[in-house]
Amino acid sequence: MMKIFPAVFTAAVFFLSPVLFAGGSPDGIPVYEQDDFDVAVEAFPVLVKSLGSGTAVDAVENDPENRMRPQAIVSMRILRVFRGELGNMKISGPSRIEQMREAARERKILKLLTLDFENPEEETEREYLRIAVRNPIETFGIQNWDDPGDERFKLYLKRMPGRRDSYVLVKVKK
Repeated sequence: MMKIFPAVFTAAVFFLSPVLFAGGSPDGIPVYEQDDFDVAVEAFPVLVKSLGSGTAVDAVENDPENRMRPQAIVSMRILRVFRGELGNMKISGPSRIEQMREAARERKILKLLTLDFENPEEETEREYLRIAVRNPIETFGIQNWDDPGDERFKLYLKRMPGRRDSYVLVKVKK
């Protein structure tokens, strides 16, 4: 787990690094109007944890001051997408060769003969969003990190220019 921290931390810094210089934003990511969004989803918080090792994010807050110093990651379970498209994500599982070795080790002859193995590059609909926020209380009203509750939120996201799966959280409605 600790071996992936430098790569994930570098990716997070790169995500927060200048992409476009816009309107005095210190991190270079444009500040969007609340009506300017590409994707809208209904979701509820599942997990809140402090920003740390092995953490990757899908979205950051729209406020440049909060983006520069995120303190927490709020994982949201997506109930439905009601505007736009989030896209799919790859489920990376064991390769077919690894699956064959495991079947041979477990002596599953029928599986070997029929070559009934899962596709390791299968794509599925995105089920969760990880959003970097400075203060979960201010952004979502989450008081208790251990129990974020089951309140539903409408999240309005703007796709980052040139990055397919990166977003800016433009607006939150309860």
